[in-house]
Amino acid sequence: MNDAEMVDYLAHCLVDLNSKRPSIDALIHAFIDHVHVDHMHPDAIIALCTSKDGPKLMKQIYGDTAAWLPWLRPGFRARETVRRAHQRRSTPAGRPPGKHGLINLGGDRA
Repeated sequence: MNDAEMVDYLAHCLVDLNSKRPSIDALIHAFIDHVHVDHMHPDAIIALCTSKDGPKLMKQIYGDTAAWLPWLRPGFRARETVRRAHQRRSTPAGRPPGKHGLINLGGDRA
């Protein structure tokens, strides 16, 4: 299934047919094996994520507690990039996708 097919599929998963289509970002929450997957868009993080020097500024501010991710269109590829980044580095608590916000992961599932 590709991202476009997944967007269409999400529309078929609605219980309330009058509600809005779920975000493709829901895949990040659904397919990453953690108890908590928080995806936020705080103004301060957006300012950093959209900055020309975003990766450098994030490193200066957060050191190794945050891992910069390049912007990717939400969907399967973005979900896989977040998952792999977490597997490579267990220290970072946050992963700010470029130009998009912040993803925090916590509590491995048993």
